[in-house]
Amino acid sequence: MTSMSDFDAPKKPAWVGALVPVLLVLASAGLYWFLSARGEGGGGDPPNGGSTQSLGTKLVNGKTYYLF
Repeated sequence: MTSMSDFDAPKKPAWVGALVPVLLVLASAGLYWFLSARGEGGGGDPPNGGSTQSLGTKLVNGKTYYLF
């Protein structure tokens, strides 16, 4: 009886190996879209406590703001 090994087994094409990460990214994006309020048409609560004013109107000249 000959020795059984995987060296002579047929190899999968490269696109099959690349398919798994692509599917994981798409599934994660779909889950995020499904769970977020923007997935429902973007009709979520407006920012600033119900006001539709932009945040830029609340900034004060001469004050330093740091974004992290």
